[in-house]
Amino acid sequence: MSFRRVMTRSGGRTEATRQAVAQAGLRLLSEGRLNFDAQQVAELSGVHRTTIQRRWPSQDALIAEAMAEHTSRLHVDFKGDWRTVVRRIAFGLRDFMSDPTENALSRYLPASESAELLDLVTRQW
Repeated sequence: MSFRRVMTRSGGRTEATRQAVAQAGLRLLSEGRLNFDAQQVAELSGVHRTTIQRRWPSQDALIAEAMAEHTSRLHVDFKGDWRTVVRRIAFGLRDFMSDPTENALSRYLPASESAELLDLVTRQW
């Protein structure tokens, strides 16, 4: 009886890489470093620069990944009466909008001339 070994990738490493890159981008943004490059993200994330450049070929793509990670943190519980839900939304948005990363993104986006980034932001929200 012979067995053939099949190599499979569960996606765990891919997700870990994505999260590491997103967290590095968020850190750079929260520090006010808006014009970062793949090398800086590589140093912070521990992900090789060529991997970053292959999966996120532009600064816009890196910012979009960081922003997707950032906006995924906004959660609102919609259970209860409408007054309670509206209050939760208001307080949730207040807290979310006061985050240093959100402030950095709010400063960066209006100054960006990248149609690709603005389109990604629009789709994200």
